[in-house]
Amino acid sequence: MTPDQIERIRSTADIILGSGRFADRFYEALFEIAPETRSLFRDDLTALKLKFMNMLASIVGAVERPEMFASILTHLGRQHRRYGVKATHYEPVGTALLISLQASLGERMTPQVRDAWTCLYTEIEGAMLQGGALG
Repeated sequence: MTPDQIERIRSTADIILGSGRFADRFYEALFEIAPETRSLFRDDLTALKLKFMNMLASIVGAVERPEMFASILTHLGRQHRRYGVKATHYEPVGTALLISLQASLGERMTPQVRDAWTCLYTEIEGAMLQGGALG
């Protein structure tokens, strides 16, 4: 990722991490795009939404520290594999992330911001898939 992409991610992450609706939008979009993923989760998503937001903050915070970034995501990939997440689930998750970003950022979701988040998610997906393969 380029320094400009990292800056775009950080500046927009501050907006979404302060939003009480981002996780709601993410899971709504995910379950609409990939309804089969709903069975992977408990009925009450309250605690999961908090974990999701905390993990997103950790990932954004570690984006410039490759060893920490890889470690977080490798571990996360192992956990998700144990929960029944399959490689085919990662594409709809990425789509749901972009939909949620668009809904939360509105006009701030420029093509450059979209590209930065897409690049970040590509790295997240690769590291998590690798972690899932190890676990």
